[in-house]
Amino acid sequence: MALKAAGVEPVMQLACRDRNRLNLQAEIVGAAMHGIENISCMTGDDVIAGDEPETRRVFDLDSPQLIAVAEGLRRGRYLSGRVLTPAPRLLIGAVENPGAPPFAYRVSRAAKKADAGARFLQLQICFMPERLAEFMAGAVATGLAERCALIPSILIVRSALALKFVNEKVAGIEVPAGLIARAEAA
Repeated sequence: MALKAAGVEPVMQLACRDRNRLNLQAEIVGAAMHGIENISCMTGDDVIAGDEPETRRVFDLDSPQLIAVAEGLRRGRYLSGRVLTPAPRLLIGAVENPGAPPFAYRVSRAAKKADAGARFLQLQICFMPERLAEFMAGAVATGLAERCALIPSILIVRSALALKFVNEKVAGIEVPAGLIARAEAA
């Protein structure tokens, strides 16, 4: 609500790792009641990648399933089939990582998200332009780019140390050693 009051259009991120389907539905409906219409659905990284590795994982749904649940809510139905009136206004999106293996699977995985109801995909930071170009070419060739807005991420860092952190600590992102060396030399 504070972001909307400041004139910013927020995108709420929902991770399946931490919540079951009941909680995810409640969060979507509650956010919509407060004017948050844009949601980005993601499965979420395993807790082992975070600072609380002993946390129990939930993963009741994965991101395509959560997208389908959100699409059902947008159409006025809970997953149980119960009617939701009024149906929330939602712009449903998801994430995809064009720079993480298996590379050949990324476009078809993104298409599953579009099939489930995603209208935009936030693309994870990719420091290998050839991987992003390959993903985009596949998205155009398969018609995904026509069905779904593809939004590449841009990362602005202050130092080579930040690039090293991303390379070592952020799952699914590889920063080429040459790029880190260029940043160190700058």
